[in-house]
Amino acid sequence: MKKIGLIDYYLDEYHAHEAFVSIRDLGGDKTGFSIVAAYAERDSLSGLTSDAFCEKHGIKRAYSIAELCDMVDCVMILSPDDNDKKEGYAIEAIKYCKPIFMDKTFTDSYESAVRIFDAADKADVPLFSSSSLRYASELQPYKTNSTSVLAIGSGVKLEIYAIHYMEIVCTCMGAGIESVRHEQRGTQEWAHIKYRDGRHATIVISIGEHMDFQVLLADHEGETRNIVVQSPIFKLQMEMILEFFKTGKTSFDRAETLEIMRVIDAIKKSKRENGTCVTL
Repeated sequence: MKKIGLIDYYLDEYHAHEAFVSIRDLGGDKTGFSIVAAYAERDSLSGLTSDAFCEKHGIKRAYSIAELCDMVDCVMILSPDDNDKKEGYAIEAIKYCKPIFMDKTFTDSYESAVRIFDAADKADVPLFSSSSLRYASELQPYKTNSTSVLAIGSGVKLEIYAIHYMEIVCTCMGAGIESVRHEQRGTQEWAHIKYRDGRHATIVISIGEHMDFQVLLADHEGETRNIVVQSPIFKLQMEMILEFFKTGKTSFDRAETLEIMRVIDAIKKSKRENGTCVTL
């Protein structure tokens, strides 16, 4: 049985709880993996303490990343809403040479993403990051086979949720983005994306209300598809994470991860500059 350790800013958050649910739904111990320990920088300010979280899930609490890594075979770095914490956690965890998955959003900037990958490469540590939306079963027939994408949904904050929409775009259209432009429409955050080959994509995040992820795309055969993402994306993502922990290999090129980080940086820059077009 391979042992997984969780690293988080605080443990009582949706993604940390969902990690246990996803492994259970995949067959629990039959997967050959088990989450056995967790480390958090602080307690949740409004929910379970780290001790209570670990007791709830029947795992050990670690009091440092070093202690956690000594207990486990592989590491999941979560902290989904605190991207500025990610690089510090990753650089420390890399020292212990365990395979690492990093939850969305990878980190808080393109420059930080490059530093993390460089550190992992120098230590020969397998590492990858992805949003769960990349693995939505509804998108798989259109992987890199789309001429345009409109991805619509909701989120709490552009900086936190843009990753989901960009994973949808890159899953369906691949890399090769040339420029982006942000547009504010009331509580909606729009980003208009232009590819170097002339293709276009648009993402729309409705802030403060819940909506299912919806995708309107055109494939290379000229057919238009209207897709509502309803598949169990966390379970599907966990399946790929466990495969990565077994093999050290990912199902996509890290160039897409780096490009997505550059695009998110560019969207934020365009927003700061009142909707200027930003070239990557």
